[in-house]
Amino acid sequence: RTYARECDAVVFLSEDYKEKVNSITNRRFDNLYSILNPFDQAPQITKKASHQVVFVGRLVFQKRLDRLLKAWKYVEEYVPDANLIIVGDGEASICYKEYAQKLKLKNRRLTLQA
Repeated sequence: RTYARECDAVVFLSEDYKEKVNSITNRRFDNLYSILNPFDQAPQITKKASHQVVFVGRLVFQKRLDRLLKAWKYVEEYVPDANLIIVGDGEASICYKEYAQKLKLKNRRLTLQA
């Protein structure tokens, strides 16, 4: 049974899946589509990549930003030129700033912006 025959459109995450369906069914379906990976289409980066992580969101406890800050402590140790930028504001912003100080994160590589 081929679902492609019964659907208006079938969307795959890769062009390869479209070809596999067509080859398995020995038919060519016009309603098969794929979402292309933008990184496959992007030009290759030749210069050194920046080690920068940006978090954008509300600074509330449900976001568990404490986990990011704790993980960042290890990133700072192993990737010395890495930067973490946190953009947002919320009820937990002061707590997260205090937690970053408690972890002794390096201020020159951690930016908390409201």
